[in-house]
Amino acid sequence: MDTEKYQKWTEHNWEEELKREDAKVNAYLNELPLYLDLPNEEDIIFKKLNEENILLQDLPVWEDMDIGMDFMNDLASGIKSEDSINSKLYYDVGSLATEVSIFVSTKSDISNCTSINLIYLFGKLMSLQVDITQTPNKDLPNLTKALEKRQISIINKIIGVLNSFKSIKKVNSIKLEECISRTHKLRNIIIDSIFNK
Repeated sequence: MDTEKYQKWTEHNWEEELKREDAKVNAYLNELPLYLDLPNEEDIIFKKLNEENILLQDLPVWEDMDIGMDFMNDLASGIKSEDSINSKLYYDVGSLATEVSIFVSTKSDISNCTSINLIYLFGKLMSLQVDITQTPNKDLPNLTKALEKRQISIINKIIGVLNSFKSIKKVNSIKLEECISRTHKLRNIIIDSIFNK
């Protein structure tokens, strides 16, 4: 992986790049319902987005990143690398996501929309954790920090949603407090990671 030219990038540079990538994903997802189930739907969408120069902007940055399936291979083999902390964090996020999902699914006073939102937030959190684990931190520490700060933002949203359940008598419980506590601990681990690099 040729990271030398990106080592000078600041967190701000990386955040701007991540925002551009988010815009590309959003553009794709906005087009998807129009072409869903058509033959060659992806080709049609990519052609349209390329014509509008949405996908072609700044593409070389990510082409230079040769990040493979090392993370998934590590997970399958029991993880014996320096990324074991990040891999453990991935499992912790997944475990917490499962626990929260089961908890909210058993509470009829929580709307389906809120439940889906929580699952979505946990999915984004896990996706970011995979990105962090696959990022060569020694070479690109500012990218890792930008990703971790995005994680903190998502965790704060999750905590806000969980705290809002306290006002619902049938939902407020010891289990809810455990979920909130675990989410706070997760946030603290990530904050420690940001400041201990």
